[in-house]
Amino acid sequence: MHLTSNSVFFIRGSASTVSKDEVIEVLKTVYGLEIPINIVDLGLVYGVDVEGDRVHIRMTLAKVGCSRCTFIPEEVRKKVEAIEGVQQAKVELVWDPPWTPERISDRVPEDVKKQIM
Repeated sequence: MHLTSNSVFFIRGSASTVSKDEVIEVLKTVYGLEIPINIVDLGLVYGVDVEGDRVHIRMTLAKVGCSRCTFIPEEVRKKVEAIEGVQQAKVELVWDPPWTPERISDRVPEDVKKQIM
């Protein structure tokens, strides 16, 4: 192989790169218990950082200590790691600031919001 100054050579992995928008679209497929709103529109995702093939997600849960909700971070990790080009997804649960219903997206209809509040 002859490399010129314009050549791109990948030692490992694929040439595809993952965008923050792609990760957020996948996160919109994750739902909590008995709530018809995905975790993004519910306001549980506080941040998404993509660096190469690694993704770091900062999120919270609607209730501190909800033992029935512990599957959500693991589901997030698995779904994000299933995105082509992602080698590792780290999900960090944060509790500050605490989640409040005001974090729910304006895209969610008012009648659905009222079911949660």
